[in-house]
Amino acid sequence: MSADSYSCANSGGEGHHFGDVRESFKIMATTSDSEEEVKLVYLVHLTMTSNGNCKYSCATATETLEWIRASIDFINPYSFFWESHVVNFLTHELWKAVDKEWIDCLRKEPVEYLVQIPSGFVQDHWPSSLKKFITTSSSLAFPREQADLEKVLPNMQVALLNAVITQGMNPKKKHEIEALAGVVSSVARDVETNTVIDVGAGQGYLAQVLSFEYQLSVIAVDSSSHHGTITHTRAQRIKKHYDARKHKSRHAERFAC
Repeated sequence: MSADSYSCANSGGEGHHFGDVRESFKIMATTSDSEEEVKLVYLVHLTMTSNGNCKYSCATATETLEWIRASIDFINPYSFFWESHVVNFLTHELWKAVDKEWIDCLRKEPVEYLVQIPSGFVQDHWPSSLKKFITTSSSLAFPREQADLEKVLPNMQVALLNAVITQGMNPKKKHEIEALAGVVSSVARDVETNTVIDVGAGQGYLAQVLSFEYQLSVIAVDSSSHHGTITHTRAQRIKKHYDARKHKSRHAERFAC
């Protein structure tokens, strides 16, 4: 396999990463003056990432763009959350930016109500701005029902990944990469393209599987130059393994003849 089939680019700047929000809020619970306040803000975050009852569709390009624009309009006022590095979120006490009326209202509600908020649950007596936030978030959320891939992509083939290309992946990540690489490869065949751009490639796990296992030409883009360096080094190591395997296969074929 040619090294030319894999390339890595980065924008040269360090990106903003919100990190593991669950761990963030655990830390906040020990540093904030109000543990209740921290937990309520965590519920607001869950609401922004919940399944909900989506009112949008990706059936056409026009509908997809409408969904994207509506999502952008919704999240823009909360950029101080999702643009924050986890350290800044703690040091700048950004949870205090949440509407005080929301916090005062929610801390009086029973737990059985609070845990339903991410699913779109509201009460009539809640502030109108809070109800609008919850219902809008619910209407924009991507559906997360598990799809039957054999029906959606009947020609999809999933390559079982070897220990070399999965080095650094935990079992969850390996499962995700195996499935997603199969989906991307299937779609690429359907639209008759051999080139894939992986935006936000991170350490290049998906890009490298698509390149080495599915023989796709991949451009991996990430805002972190550190990720770019890691990805390039890892790709060189993987390439040696696949070159050796190809050489061994050719040698065996000649011997058999």
